[in-house]
Amino acid sequence: MNRFVDRGATPGWEGVETVVLLRIGVGLLVLWDVAWTFRYTIELYSTAGPALPLFAPADRSLEWIPSPGVAVCAQSLLGFAALAVALGWQTRSSLLLASVLLGWLRPLDLTWTFAKPTVIWLHLLVLLWFSRCGAWGSLDAAGRDRVEAASGSTWPRWLLQCLACFVYLGAAVTKLNSPWFAGGDLLQYSLLDRGWGGTNLGQWLATSPGLLRAASLGTIGFEIVFPVLVWVSRARPWVLLAAVIFHGGIALTLHVGSFSATMLVLLLAFLEPATVARWWSRLANGAVGEAASTAASQTGGRASGWRSWGVWLLVGLMTTSLGWGWQVQADWYGVFGRREMPALTRLTAGEVAGVLPGRAAPLADSIHRVSLGTRRGAREVTGPVTELRPGDTLWVLVQFSLPHPELRLEGELWTSDGALGARFEQKLTGGLTHALNGFEITPEFPAGEGRLRLQLNGHEVSHRRIAFAGPEKGSR
Repeated sequence: MNRFVDRGATPGWEGVETVVLLRIGVGLLVLWDVAWTFRYTIELYSTAGPALPLFAPADRSLEWIPSPGVAVCAQSLLGFAALAVALGWQTRSSLLLASVLLGWLRPLDLTWTFAKPTVIWLHLLVLLWFSRCGAWGSLDAAGRDRVEAASGSTWPRWLLQCLACFVYLGAAVTKLNSPWFAGGDLLQYSLLDRGWGGTNLGQWLATSPGLLRAASLGTIGFEIVFPVLVWVSRARPWVLLAAVIFHGGIALTLHVGSFSATMLVLLLAFLEPATVARWWSRLANGAVGEAASTAASQTGGRASGWRSWGVWLLVGLMTTSLGWGWQVQADWYGVFGRREMPALTRLTAGEVAGVLPGRAAPLADSIHRVSLGTRRGAREVTGPVTELRPGDTLWVLVQFSLPHPELRLEGELWTSDGALGARFEQKLTGGLTHALNGFEITPEFPAGEGRLRLQLNGHEVSHRRIAFAGPEKGSR
């Protein structure tokens, strides 16, 4: 029998339990992604679809974009490799095959699938190749004795921990450089966007300015604090718990695909192998452990056959053939001659001009939000405006959508008797996001209901009713 040497006490070496969890996690994530995109393989990754390698020169033909048949075979083989990674079957070969195929296909659809989760998957697959993640909890280890003592180098897991910290730190720097994020505006845009938002919880959150601001500031705070406190042993459990809640909240309010699940898998890198081994030991003492022992005793004799290269290659070939056959039989895009797709209707230049008129957006669309308050901050106004008294200042904060043209913003404050009490005028360049102006309420404003009127380039875009309390009795 093949025996492993326990080197867990040697500096630079540790148990493999944690990297085994990472291997299973990334294998299942890639397998899920293949299952989700398999129907659209030809459209996303072949010459028959709008493959978008944005990093390539526009005047150069890209021979490495596969034909429909090759793309289908590669996608099917990627699914087999991902399953083999999760099972720990020919682990290093499966990790290498999955990373090569993932790195080849996903950049062909750079605008969507080659996003942050895919980059993290590639890091996981490559770094796990240098670990001994197949030495335990895998088909490769079936039938071997003393697999519980298998150890491996610590540096692959350490680099994955650093990757998680860089992901959070980079996200925090990006948000700090965006003046729209801290106030909750960018989060509100995302929650209301049809592609990114749309969940019931997200839409409710989008209607609560206070919660939006708190969630945005909390996100920045968490992403700054995580890379620091996660290295403190006493704080690590609480930081990881906060990360689980954080990504759970993202998954419930935004449509981010597999990002939340990907980050939760990556965070497994912070679990100590001894902790994972202790959890597994407790689980193994129950019915699950007895069932696993019985299965291991029954399959141990056949493990060497399943671990052979020949069987691995044969199953991979069969999986590829099944995937190709399924696509050919369905022929969703009509590229295999089994289905005739309707011809596209050609539009004349006049018809296109009618569909896409060159009109400028309405001026009112340039305004994102108008906020009123009696106290001002850098990019916000607060304080009640239910009834303004002499000596108060009515602050008007206008927030603009980007991009917008050069604008002339005018504000008029009308009293209850129909007189113009005060006005301002401000010219705005195309890149300005906020405009803050104020009206000082004097004793000349009579009690009653007036109104605030805002205009852009001479056109009214907003008006609000304003109540004036008037001067107090006996005051001059």
